[in-house]
Amino acid sequence: MHTKKTLLIVDDEPGIRHYFTMALETPTLAVDSRGTLQDAQHYLTQHDVDAVITDVSLRGSSGSEGLDVATLVRKEHPKASVVLMSNRSPDEMEELAKSCGADMWLKKPVRLRCLRKTLQRLGFKVSGPGATLPVDDEDAPC
Repeated sequence: MHTKKTLLIVDDEPGIRHYFTMALETPTLAVDSRGTLQDAQHYLTQHDVDAVITDVSLRGSSGSEGLDVATLVRKEHPKASVVLMSNRSPDEMEELAKSCGADMWLKKPVRLRCLRKTLQRLGFKVSGPGATLPVDDEDAPC
């Protein structure tokens, strides 16, 4: 019997949170989401997570609130995987990922296929029964 894993999506855009939740939730992967740094902080101190995918720029004063999310994940859930999302340059994303201990980063806009591949690389099953949305544009690069 497989243990259900938990993924938290942190993004200030409700449509993105809804789309990723619908696309990624399976019988073996529970997906929850939060839209602000404060909501994510509260969730992370109250729940166990196996992975967190966070936008770097949440609506807030610093423009880099997602890095605070990643740092908190490393403190509260050191074994959890952390993936950053941003439309910043690859060089900047490499540096940001290193600075907060993120495992990987994705360039926004994130293709669903790329997100699924990233999660699979981190050991999550994100396809099959329960994955309710089709994979997008199979031939496009991640």
